[in-house]
Amino acid sequence: MTVTDEADNCSSGLDAVYADDVNPGTCEGEQIITRTWTLQDDCGNSTEQVQTITVQDNIPPTFSVPADITIEKDVNCQYDADPILTGDVIDEADNCTTGGLDASYSDNVAAGNCEGGNHHPNLDVDR
Repeated sequence: MTVTDEADNCSSGLDAVYADDVNPGTCEGEQIITRTWTLQDDCGNSTEQVQTITVQDNIPPTFSVPADITIEKDVNCQYDADPILTGDVIDEADNCTTGGLDASYSDNVAAGNCEGGNHHPNLDVDR
């Protein structure tokens, strides 16, 4: 986008120029651009206007959930549903986050179809 409505009472053919000051935003991938526009006429009179441009990351992260799995209880009617045994997310990705992206999970344990059985699939990612 360019400035197209430059006007002055004594000069013609004016062109506004700008300078950008780019700073990080509040989260990784976000930037705040402070653009200062300046217009100067043939007599040296000038005016400035400031434009704020916010660049945001609006693309959510991605991952592949491990396949559903059935696990068995041991002789003491206990089970181990650790992600090391049931599958872990290993392909977390984001277009703006560099490092430190790790899917987390929460378990929703529901009664299964037979006595002592539990159903155990639920994985959520928090950013």
